[in-house]
Amino acid sequence: MKKTLSKNMSYLVVCCFLIVLPYDGFMQSFFEINFTTPDRAMVVDGVETQDGDFIFLINNLAYIPGHSHPTLIKTDQQGNLLKTYVIDYYDFIMLSKILSAGDCSYYILGVFASYPDLVYDSLYLSEWTLDLELIRYTEMALPFNDYASLQAAIINSDDQIVLTGSKVMPPAIQSYIYLIDDQFNLLNQVVFNQSANYTRVHSIIEFSNSGLNGYLISLSGVLNSDEGLAKLDSDFNIIEYFSLNPHLNNLGNTTLAKFSDSMYIVTGKFTNTQISLNDIKSLKMDINYNILATNLFGKEPDTIDFPGFLNATAIIDNDNIFISGTSNMNIPQFPYASTPSWFILNKVNGDLDLQWQKFYGGDAHYSVYSIIPSSDGGCVMLGTRYHPNNPTGIDGYILKVGPDGLVSVPEIPGGLQVKEVIVYPNPGSSQLQIQTGHDDLEIMIFDATGKIMTQEKIRQFYHIIPTNAWPSGIYIYRITRNNELFESGKWVKAE
Repeated sequence: MKKTLSKNMSYLVVCCFLIVLPYDGFMQSFFEINFTTPDRAMVVDGVETQDGDFIFLINNLAYIPGHSHPTLIKTDQQGNLLKTYVIDYYDFIMLSKILSAGDCSYYILGVFASYPDLVYDSLYLSEWTLDLELIRYTEMALPFNDYASLQAAIINSDDQIVLTGSKVMPPAIQSYIYLIDDQFNLLNQVVFNQSANYTRVHSIIEFSNSGLNGYLISLSGVLNSDEGLAKLDSDFNIIEYFSLNPHLNNLGNTTLAKFSDSMYIVTGKFTNTQISLNDIKSLKMDINYNILATNLFGKEPDTIDFPGFLNATAIIDNDNIFISGTSNMNIPQFPYASTPSWFILNKVNGDLDLQWQKFYGGDAHYSVYSIIPSSDGGCVMLGTRYHPNNPTGIDGYILKVGPDGLVSVPEIPGGLQVKEVIVYPNPGSSQLQIQTGHDDLEIMIFDATGKIMTQEKIRQFYHIIPTNAWPSGIYIYRITRNNELFESGKWVKAE
């Protein structure tokens, strides 16, 4: 293994701002990172270190000889790059999870694909220092000689690694769970035989003080199109299965977040074709499958909103919870969609009541893969960004926000400066265009004398204001929600 930083990779910290907040821990920071590789990149997981820095895992989405190597990056609290490590094997590795191995090191887990067949035939298990120095790694055989994933992993109450994934290629889709000690010795291995329910595991959490003394998993039953939960004992035997239909009814990415010793939050996809509803849905449940609270997160009925593919929920404390996903997902064209989409971020309390909802993006097609909490009470959303101007590439994308979801920071020349509302082109001539994920905003535009040129409701996604008849000059716009200022700025009408 050697450390390299490809000159074909680019790393852009788009925005950074610091203020002091009354949260225990570090100062609040906001940053935006667009990470470009020669092909296609996606950010799948991350962790905040004990000193407030961040480590992120970035994968290539396809194999290209000489280019397709996963990348580890370390940043400070403001998103400034501290170190980059390219895992430069001849094999293709897909990283999946980063887990704390104590105060001084981290486990990074993934799957190997053997060249030239590129069949995922082994697990990649490694330990790294906080400075991204490799301590050790090993390969461990998968239970099937076929394409497989590593979907989720945790450290259990005995400081052991519990990881799970699936054989992803039909017709025989199966899932596995491994128990591994801190020396990377395999202690237990369970493979779920294909059945109507036990086919693909997405998420796992442990309960040791609730009477269960085992694990809870979320999984898809491909044969009967079912999303469900299953209790496992400490040896990973399935004790019972609970169907989530009709509460969650779209296959593929139902994830779990532990709320307390006896409660958890399930987040997945809810679809109602009769009213064109495609929303993110969260359920707060107890260990006996009682639903304690529920809520839907989305916008217009014709908007397709998806939860984060690998993890959709970040719990700060029992009354500050973030639920994230993608708004206006273009499924037929994914991941090369030319339509705009947004990172959607919902902040809820312990009863899943919505505190606020924000949308970031709209200038490209964004997709959320994961969300992680940060010590300042905010969160970091991880995923991809695709712009039609770069037809062959997809960038890895990271957005860090504080407890209030703000990203209103000084613009950096050449940066993306992600916003909730995009006003363009600026300067413009015949029309002013607005893109936003919100549907409850109003805009007022004033000329230099303070005269109101227009005042109107903003339609979600695209809104156009004709400006041909306006004199050239500088105009001020104010965007409000419920009579409160949402955003303001200058717009220039060119001659």
